[in-house]
Amino acid sequence: MHLIMNVQFSERDSLCILTSFGNRCSFATDHDDANEEPLLEATGSEWYWQGIFLKYTHTFR
Repeated sequence: MHLIMNVQFSERDSLCILTSFGNRCSFATDHDDANEEPLLEATGSEWYWQGIFLKYTHTFR
């Protein structure tokens, strides 16, 4: 999941913020191979933060 925000400070200055989140499942039994996952019982999920990107823009006239 991605979240994009644009903050306008003034007519000439703005900040764009892009952040990314991911999630993964928790399973009731341990397993060694990802191919086994469709056959396993999921017990929950976990969200984690992947990264952030900032872009500051100033426009000269």
